[in-house]
Amino acid sequence: MWIDRNSKVGCTFQIYIFADGSFKEFLEHFTERIVSKNEKRARIRTNNPDRHIILERGLIEIVDDLVEIPQFFRLMVISVEMKESEYDDNCEKWISKICPEYREENNI
Repeated sequence: MWIDRNSKVGCTFQIYIFADGSFKEFLEHFTERIVSKNEKRARIRTNNPDRHIILERGLIEIVDDLVEIPQFFRLMVISVEMKESEYDDNCEKWISKICPEYREENNI
């Protein structure tokens, strides 16, 4: 949807799932549009030359071996001019919005 539309900078979609490999699968789907990537983020080109989409993987540390570890993701429309140094590295803040249990356990 954001690939084709002229979506507003700042539009955000957040999700968490209990499945391994989700980040890799997403990247494979958008291989031809990837501008840059690392283990935590991928920047994806849209049809609008002024916009990119950033896919962020929220990495949190869970110590309990008995707990199934969720995979946290955030997609956000950003300006093509946004630099990597401007990315928000505080994934705990946005994770706590979609997973209240995490916020309560970590006093966020």
